[in-house]
Amino acid sequence: MAKKTKIPKGWKTVRLGEIATPIKEKTGGRKFETLSISAGVGFVNQSAKFGRELSGKQYVNYVILHCGDFSFNKGNSRRYPYGCTYMLRNREIAAVPNVFYSFRIADFCGEFYEQLFLFGWFNRQLKRLINTGVRDDGLFNLYKSDFYGCTVPLPPLLEQTRIAEILTTADKLIAVKERLIAAKRKQKRWLMQNLLTGRIRLPGFDGKWESVRLGEVCIFRDSERVPIESQERQSRQGAYPYYGASGIIDYVDDYLFDEELILLGEDGANILNRSTPLAFIAKGKYWVNNHAHVIQTLPSCDMHFLCGRLEVIDYTIYNTGTAQPKLNQDVCKRVKLTIPSLPEQRAIAERLTAADREIELLSRELEQQRQVKKYLMQQLLTGRIRTKGANV
Repeated sequence: MAKKTKIPKGWKTVRLGEIATPIKEKTGGRKFETLSISAGVGFVNQSAKFGRELSGKQYVNYVILHCGDFSFNKGNSRRYPYGCTYMLRNREIAAVPNVFYSFRIADFCGEFYEQLFLFGWFNRQLKRLINTGVRDDGLFNLYKSDFYGCTVPLPPLLEQTRIAEILTTADKLIAVKERLIAAKRKQKRWLMQNLLTGRIRLPGFDGKWESVRLGEVCIFRDSERVPIESQERQSRQGAYPYYGASGIIDYVDDYLFDEELILLGEDGANILNRSTPLAFIAKGKYWVNNHAHVIQTLPSCDMHFLCGRLEVIDYTIYNTGTAQPKLNQDVCKRVKLTIPSLPEQRAIAERLTAADREIELLSRELEQQRQVKKYLMQQLLTGRIRTKGANV
């Protein structure tokens, strides 16, 4: 949150309890959708997030929320280290854990306070109020009276509404960009699955693809990998990326490679659920541990094509009978692939690289929009910048 700012003319400072009414209505066993709160996301269905309902016998004590009501989750996160508060949207009614502090703000602009809470307005105040440590359920020790004693700004209602309109418009622009990026990523995945397997051919190419084994088109440089224990890695903090099976683990003070090579996950819990890339190209100076195969392509194979092709290989080649899925080097070398001529490989790689560039550009634009929204929050929610028509 921004540094403390002098309250602007026409605004008041009040305690949250002066404008908010705690919600005490419980389900009593009546059936409603049960929600939890995920920092950075907001309200989420418990079953969808955790794979099961968490309420159990406590469900009868869950609190009923209506659209526009708020809940404060006392759990910490990187984004909200002192808990987070969200307003219920997109649902008319739902039930939330009674350990949340749930409340309703009437006679004021709820969207204004929604933005204020997303801004992390309470962080500095809660930092002083929260008792050291957390309870067995992972929640902070925080008295309800202390929470409702936190202060919030109270601008005139018209100014609250105008500020909320500006910030929610910024949110809509961000959401549009996020959906566009998601669509482009889905489109790129479709291109990979079809272009890299020959199901769809680029114009000008019709030659037969050749069946090869992976070990015939690349060299494995696994012997050059060197693992570093976690404790030692902490003492070797530096500027060079330290790679594992799914990307950068840390940064260390030395490097093993100074060239572009393909890293293919050898083992790890994330391999089968595709939460991280299976294969990627490492550039510059970096270190690699023993959880990623290090692959150098031969002149007959384009590195970017092969990296993409490895992203869509059949996961059954991994041995799932071990504690974690594993693909040893001997099996990896025998993996069968069909590949086109080198010119077609390069054409496919360029098409996919163009898709990556488009996604990267959109991602930069998204980050710029987020920074604009952050600036607007810092200025408007503190009254540093007043909306048109505000009484200054």
